[in-house]
Amino acid sequence: MAMSHGPVGDRAGEFLHMNRGRYSAWAYVVIAFIFEVLFLGGTIGLLIGAGVGKLIQGVSDHPHTMEYGIAITCGIVGIAGAIFVFRDRWKVNEALSSRFCSGLANLSMLYVPIISFVYANVRGIKKLFGG
Repeated sequence: MAMSHGPVGDRAGEFLHMNRGRYSAWAYVVIAFIFEVLFLGGTIGLLIGAGVGKLIQGVSDHPHTMEYGIAITCGIVGIAGAIFVFRDRWKVNEALSSRFCSGLANLSMLYVPIISFVYANVRGIKKLFGG
């Protein structure tokens, strides 16, 4: 197990010890959060939703029951998963992402949300395994 070299997470003040960029990346982190909801809902949520949809379809005769079950499950899994990934790491993610902001919003919009999304997932995986 690796030793931590300082505070970890927002509550511990990790973002206060990080180098920041000149511009705020808050809006780009919001976009990355939306990407995360869609990513997790469209992958893990779809797998779970297929099973839930089949179960619901077995007890209902409505023609769209399975689709509703899948959609609702995808939404729940996507939102819950994104909250887990970003919880206690939002400010840390914003501080890191701010380093990549160019000052031109249209240019930064092309790549900073992707950087934020990837960084959030790396930190989320670390969090999942206790880091």
